[in-house]
Amino acid sequence: MFKSLNFKVILFGFIFTFFSSFGQSFFLGLFNSSIRETLSISHGQFGSIYASATLLSSFILVWIGKKIDDMNILRFSFYVIILLAISSFLFSKISSIIFLFFAIFLMRLSGQGLMSHTATTLFQDTLKKLEEEL
Repeated sequence: MFKSLNFKVILFGFIFTFFSSFGQSFFLGLFNSSIRETLSISHGQFGSIYASATLLSSFILVWIGKKIDDMNILRFSFYVIILLAISSFLFSKISSIIFLFFAIFLMRLSGQGLMSHTATTLFQDTLKKLEEEL
Protein backbone atom coordinates (compact mmCIF):
# COMPACT_ATOMS: atom_id res chain seq x y z
CA MET A 1 0.00 0.00 0.00
CA PHE A 2 2.85 2.38 0.83
CA LYS A 3 4.45 1.91 -2.60
CA SER A 4 1.17 2.35 -4.47
CA LEU A 5 0.41 5.51 -2.51
CA ASN A 6 3.81 6.94 -3.38
CA PHE A 7 3.43 5.99 -7.04
CA LYS A 8 0.00 7.64 -7.21
CA VAL A 9 1.29 10.82 -5.58
CA ILE A 10 4.34 10.95 -7.85
CA LEU A 11 2.23 10.30 -10.95
CA PHE A 12 -0.28 12.97 -9.90
CA GLY A 13 2.51 15.47 -9.27
CA PHE A 14 4.20 14.67 -12.57
CA ILE A 15 0.99 15.05 -14.57
CA PHE A 16 0.05 18.34 -12.91
CA THR A 17 3.57 19.71 -13.24
CA PHE A 18 3.70 18.67 -16.91
CA PHE A 19 0.36 20.28 -17.72
CA SER A 20 1.35 23.46 -15.91
CA SER A 21 3.37 24.19 -19.06
CA PHE A 22 0.16 25.41 -20.74
CA GLY A 23 0.41 28.53 -18.60
CA GLN A 24 4.17 28.92 -18.76
CA SER A 25 5.81 31.75 -20.68
CA PHE A 26 7.58 29.43 -23.13
CA PHE A 27 4.29 27.84 -24.20
CA LEU A 28 2.37 31.09 -24.62
CA GLY A 29 5.38 32.59 -26.38
CA LEU A 30 5.07 29.98 -29.13
CA PHE A 31 1.92 31.75 -30.33
CA ASN A 32 3.17 35.29 -29.80
CA SER A 33 3.85 36.16 -33.43
CA SER A 34 0.65 34.66 -34.84
CA ILE A 35 -1.47 36.40 -32.18
CA ARG A 36 0.23 39.74 -32.82
CA GLU A 37 -0.24 39.33 -36.55
CA THR A 38 -3.91 38.34 -36.23
CA LEU A 39 -4.78 41.20 -33.86
CA SER A 40 -2.40 43.70 -35.49
CA ILE A 41 -0.68 44.60 -32.23
CA SER A 42 2.95 45.42 -31.51
CA HIS A 43 5.44 43.59 -29.33
CA GLY A 44 4.96 46.24 -26.66
CA GLN A 45 1.19 45.97 -26.69
CA PHE A 46 1.36 42.20 -26.43
CA GLY A 47 3.90 42.48 -23.61
CA SER A 48 1.70 44.94 -21.71
CA ILE A 49 -1.34 42.69 -22.06
CA TYR A 50 0.71 39.67 -21.02
CA ALA A 51 2.22 41.43 -17.99
CA SER A 52 -1.15 42.82 -16.84
CA ALA A 53 -2.87 39.44 -17.16
CA THR A 54 0.01 37.73 -15.31
CA LEU A 55 -0.05 40.28 -12.51
CA LEU A 56 -3.81 39.97 -12.07
CA SER A 57 -3.61 36.17 -12.07
CA SER A 58 -0.96 36.27 -9.34
CA PHE A 59 -3.21 38.37 -7.12
CA ILE A 60 -6.14 36.00 -7.68
CA LEU A 61 -3.90 32.96 -7.11
CA VAL A 62 -3.28 34.04 -3.52
CA TRP A 63 -7.03 33.94 -2.80
CA ILE A 64 -7.90 30.80 -4.81
CA GLY A 65 -4.79 28.96 -3.65
CA LYS A 66 -5.99 29.04 -0.05
CA LYS A 67 -9.13 27.14 -1.07
CA ILE A 68 -7.07 23.97 -1.50
CA ASP A 69 -6.95 23.67 2.29
CA ASP A 70 -10.74 23.89 2.58
CA MET A 71 -11.71 21.10 0.20
CA ASN A 72 -10.78 17.62 -0.93
CA ILE A 73 -7.64 17.62 -3.10
CA LEU A 74 -9.35 15.58 -5.82
CA ARG A 75 -12.28 17.99 -6.03
CA PHE A 76 -9.91 20.96 -6.15
CA SER A 77 -7.87 19.18 -8.84
CA PHE A 78 -11.00 18.56 -10.89
CA TYR A 79 -11.86 22.27 -10.79
CA VAL A 80 -8.32 23.19 -11.82
CA ILE A 81 -8.43 20.76 -14.77
CA ILE A 82 -11.80 22.13 -15.91
CA LEU A 83 -10.51 25.71 -15.64
CA LEU A 84 -7.40 24.80 -17.66
CA ALA A 85 -9.54 23.13 -20.33
CA ILE A 86 -11.80 26.19 -20.56
CA SER A 87 -8.84 28.56 -20.72
CA SER A 88 -7.17 26.45 -23.43
CA PHE A 89 -10.36 26.54 -25.48
CA LEU A 90 -10.67 30.31 -25.03
CA PHE A 91 -7.02 30.75 -25.98
CA SER A 92 -7.71 28.95 -29.26
CA LYS A 93 -10.55 31.37 -30.08
CA ILE A 94 -8.81 34.73 -29.51
CA SER A 95 -10.42 37.39 -31.69
CA SER A 96 -9.86 40.68 -29.84
CA ILE A 97 -7.50 42.33 -27.40
CA ILE A 98 -9.97 41.99 -24.52
CA PHE A 99 -10.39 38.31 -25.30
CA LEU A 100 -6.59 37.97 -25.44
CA PHE A 101 -6.29 39.49 -21.97
CA PHE A 102 -8.82 37.08 -20.43
CA ALA A 103 -7.36 34.08 -22.24
CA ILE A 104 -3.84 34.84 -21.01
CA PHE A 105 -5.19 35.59 -17.53
CA LEU A 106 -6.94 32.21 -17.32
CA MET A 107 -4.01 30.32 -18.85
CA ARG A 108 -1.56 31.86 -16.38
CA LEU A 109 -3.91 31.31 -13.43
CA SER A 110 -4.94 27.75 -14.20
CA GLY A 111 -1.81 26.51 -15.94
CA GLN A 112 1.25 27.94 -14.29
CA GLY A 113 -0.43 28.98 -11.07
CA LEU A 114 -2.97 26.39 -9.93
CA MET A 115 -1.53 23.29 -11.61
CA SER A 116 1.88 23.88 -9.99
CA HIS A 117 0.30 24.89 -6.69
CA THR A 118 -1.84 21.74 -6.56
CA ALA A 119 1.12 19.45 -7.29
CA THR A 120 3.41 21.01 -4.69
CA THR A 121 0.68 21.15 -2.06
CA LEU A 122 -0.10 17.46 -2.52
CA PHE A 123 3.59 16.58 -2.17
CA GLN A 124 3.90 18.70 0.95
CA ASP A 125 0.81 17.16 2.55
CA THR A 126 1.98 13.64 1.68
CA LEU A 127 5.45 14.22 3.11
CA LYS A 128 3.94 15.70 6.26
CA LYS A 129 1.77 12.59 6.73
CA LEU A 130 4.75 10.30 6.15
CA GLU A 131 6.81 12.27 8.66
CA GLU A 132 4.07 11.94 11.28
CA GLU A 133 4.01 8.16 10.75
CA LEU A 134 7.72 7.89 11.51
